[in-house]
Amino acid sequence: MKPVKTSKTQPKKNTVATKKLTALATQSTKKSAALSNPAPAREAKPVFEITTERISLRAHAIWEEQGRPQGRELEHWLQAESQLKASQSFAA
Repeated sequence: MKPVKTSKTQPKKNTVATKKLTALATQSTKKSAALSNPAPAREAKPVFEITTERISLRAHAIWEEQGRPQGRELEHWLQAESQLKASQSFAA
């Protein structure tokens, strides 16, 4: 009579179920990490940059709208700058 060999190998695991459980555990870990470490708040970026060129173009348009008066360059410049800043704050 031959001795019966006993196998020390473990039974086959259900690999599909194992993969699904591993994937679920990974997703759960990622979600909990995201909740415990929220992304930093983003600073509002201006829609456009207020440059001297933009102010100059707007001031020129104001000058033309007002009938091209002489000696009011500073007034038009400040008005243009103010309008651009206001439109930028509404766009954000």
